[in-house]
Amino acid sequence: MKTYIFVVLMMCSTILSAQNWNTIVPSDTIYFSVEAPAADSLWEGYLRCIWVDSTITTGIMITNHFYESIRLDANGNIDTAHGDTWLGNKNTRDNSSGEETFYNQINETIILKTWANIGDTWIFSSDSNGIQYQATVVGLDTLTIDGLLDSIKTIQVQATIGGVPTASIFNAMPIVISKQHGFYSLFEIYGFPYTIIPTEFSGSNFDTEFPFPILPFKHQRIEREMTERNYLNVDLNWKYSLGNEWQFLGSGVQVYYSILHDSVMSYTWLGVDSMKVTLYKEGFYKMWLQGSFGDTSFHISQSYTDTFNNREYAVLRMITPEHKSYASIVPNSGYTLGWIFIDMICDRLLVKDTSSMRSPVSGRYDKAHWYLEDFGPFGLTDVSFQINAVGGSNYPFYYKLGSCTGGTKIDAKILDIDDLKELANKINVFPNPTFSMVHIDIQTDIDILELSVLDIQGKKLFSRIGLPSNHQVDISDYPSGIYFLELKTNKGIINKKIVKY
Repeated sequence: MKTYIFVVLMMCSTILSAQNWNTIVPSDTIYFSVEAPAADSLWEGYLRCIWVDSTITTGIMITNHFYESIRLDANGNIDTAHGDTWLGNKNTRDNSSGEETFYNQINETIILKTWANIGDTWIFSSDSNGIQYQATVVGLDTLTIDGLLDSIKTIQVQATIGGVPTASIFNAMPIVISKQHGFYSLFEIYGFPYTIIPTEFSGSNFDTEFPFPILPFKHQRIEREMTERNYLNVDLNWKYSLGNEWQFLGSGVQVYYSILHDSVMSYTWLGVDSMKVTLYKEGFYKMWLQGSFGDTSFHISQSYTDTFNNREYAVLRMITPEHKSYASIVPNSGYTLGWIFIDMICDRLLVKDTSSMRSPVSGRYDKAHWYLEDFGPFGLTDVSFQINAVGGSNYPFYYKLGSCTGGTKIDAKILDIDDLKELANKINVFPNPTFSMVHIDIQTDIDILELSVLDIQGKKLFSRIGLPSNHQVDISDYPSGIYFLELKTNKGIINKKIVKY
């Protein structure tokens, strides 16, 4: 009898446990990042969310209505009255069976059976071309989501014609749902199994001009730890660590292209949230001058004060991609849309906050502001007819931040060995050997950016910005031996050997 009661309790427990499976968590805003392959990397990192506006319960049926989005209708016109999200405008759930229904752009139904067991198969959707998509539960597993161990269920979609499997891009794209957190990964439901392309986007370049990703890319859920990060915060100690450097590729109306290079030379804390920083700034411009190309370069040492930029706590959970609060309509001049892309650099969150103006006459112009967590503004990209491409002004292509390095460093102006030798010959240090003072005599027009004294092992014993006004360095406190005087100039680095007796 005890065994019988135990079995009954176990069966009830299993049924109750099964009822926890669902795709939508109405009380939460869940973010997903698009994973686009290399050939379609235009949309890599594009941010989307699931945000429930209202939930209505009628008996055993639950309906989740999603916040409206700005979308284009089939005629290419902006739809602000009732634009659907990438999951459609709503989903319904039968609480007696766990069956959930979504609706695509032409109001066809997509069925997800959240209580299905491994091996169960059902009709996922059908289209007007006679293709029937079957869904099968192919795996059950566990996964840590937001720091909690959760059960996950993997559903595989297979296209068929007359019950015979046929090729489809969706065959290789599983849907993963979790018991406590809803969708974990999926593809766009609104555009399934194909997206209607408005006439104005029907050309060969529609994939770069359409205002939303329409191909069936994988959408991967983002951990809450990432979406709640303050990506506008600046960690001055990390950003301005000695040896850090970064380079940008810029452009403008008169400048054909430019390379801008900043390297951290020194810093001094002025308070708990303020730092005086000295950067060695170098650049190379190639400009259009009176009908011909001309080159100009600059090398300067610049000091300025930077402060923490975390007075406004900015988190991704405040951002609503494709939502009407993030986009505005400009009467008689097109409309403004917003995109957000995310990536990771040096274990920090990189956010590209992109806005776009589209005019029926002039087309679309995009401007992407880059923000790197703990660094602050990290670049600005102006792009025409593309969303997430390289180009425009102040595009970062190289950085060294602590032990993290990315991109390829470019030396805008490099002096060859003979140039450096000639430059070194025009800088004399005396007396040498010396007991205390070393005098520096410069016979050429250069700027001394930093002066350092190193021991024979290369350890820096002394350093200062610029050259002392008396052109002298005191080494009387150092033991007898060989030392090196290192001079960082606007034309290169010069080393002079000093003997202390």
